[in-house]
Amino acid sequence: MQYSNKYAEMAKSGLVIYEPTTGKFFTKDAKERRTKVDHKGYLRFGVNGYGMVIAHRAAWAIHYGEIPKQHIDHIDGDKTNNRIDNLRLCTHNQNQHNQGIRKNNKSGFKGVSWMKSLRKWQAQICCNSKVKHLGFYDEKEDAARAYDKAAIEIHGEFAWTNFRE
Repeated sequence: MQYSNKYAEMAKSGLVIYEPTTGKFFTKDAKERRTKVDHKGYLRFGVNGYGMVIAHRAAWAIHYGEIPKQHIDHIDGDKTNNRIDNLRLCTHNQNQHNQGIRKNNKSGFKGVSWMKSLRKWQAQICCNSKVKHLGFYDEKEDAARAYDKAAIEIHGEFAWTNFRE
């Protein structure tokens, strides 16, 4: 069974009920399905005959009746929030732009790092697999604002900004 067909067939089977406003999944007898967070932070649950399924792909398949060939992005960056209004189609690159701060980040801001030799904060952003330098700053918050401005210009609605509203 192909990856995408698995979700389309499961959606048609009626074995899983999806509540789009809450993002929760239920069995056909209205019991909430137990989910597990996988090693990448996504919710998964088991369905008899289909194995473990990824919750956001199941949500999309059940709600829209098909699984797209594109990626599905969690708008708010929360991989466990599978409300339909938090899911959108995207390319691989767009999905990468909407990533938050990495675990090994030391500045506390995306796109900001300390330049020891200059004793200044550096702002940079990745665009089309190339790093673009945005300047050096005395304050890391100023570097973070420079990153945010560039991210909105370059990545648009998929920009993950440091000062989120």
